[in-house]
Amino acid sequence: MSSNETYTGYHVIANTYDTFFTAHREWYQQTRDSILAAILPNAKTVCDIGCGTGYTAINIAKEGRKVFAVDVSSTMCELARANAEKANVQISVVQADLQSFRLPEPADMVLAENAVLNHLETKLGLAAVADNISRALVPGGYFYFDANTRKIFQLAWAQWKGFAEQDGTVFVPHGGYDAARDKGWLVADYFIRDGQDWRRVSERFEHVWWTQEEIQNTFEQAGFRTVCVVDASEKELNGKGVLPPGFITFYLFQKLGSNEPAPTA
Repeated sequence: MSSNETYTGYHVIANTYDTFFTAHREWYQQTRDSILAAILPNAKTVCDIGCGTGYTAINIAKEGRKVFAVDVSSTMCELARANAEKANVQISVVQADLQSFRLPEPADMVLAENAVLNHLETKLGLAAVADNISRALVPGGYFYFDANTRKIFQLAWAQWKGFAEQDGTVFVPHGGYDAARDKGWLVADYFIRDGQDWRRVSERFEHVWWTQEEIQNTFEQAGFRTVCVVDASEKELNGKGVLPPGFITFYLFQKLGSNEPAPTA
């Protein structure tokens, strides 16, 4: 083995994301379609926060909507732009974090899937995110997202072991729960063939968490109302359960200010 490098920030993982991180996409799409069935079709402008390589943003843009795609990783943003060009669709990619991003115009809906909010450094950052999401939405607009709970870190991440190989790259993820710091963590180890040697590259991610009550109170104080809260265990993939109760929660909030009542999902 010739070298061992460790990074943070979704730069290393970005270049293999569409190879090793695709299994969840169909379930997330089915869940989104179910919860937002009465809402998303009416949204003309959508913002996808934590857009990654652009998969969701591009698919939404294909439906004729104006789409803003936001990600903190410069590498992810580059890949999202390239993938949109390949797909021959127009999306506006913005490199920024959850607490500071700004859109050229307010959106009808903001999405933040795949536990994007859990990537905040501290729990206290949620209030700033709620205020920023409010600024990004039109009155009556919607914010849809999912969040990991402490339970998934304690019971699932602590046992997370994996192995996958593709095109000269071996991917070995492992995770856990740091009780002293009250954070979940994930390390993505890559072993990349370099001639006759292997180069090891690692990227580490940490997640904070909130109770359902903390999340709802924070967004309601920022001027939202709760439309629905759905435990991920209620959402199946092709008729089969995906997760046990209490691991991931989906939320839908509406920014106050619209005279029209929001449909219930």
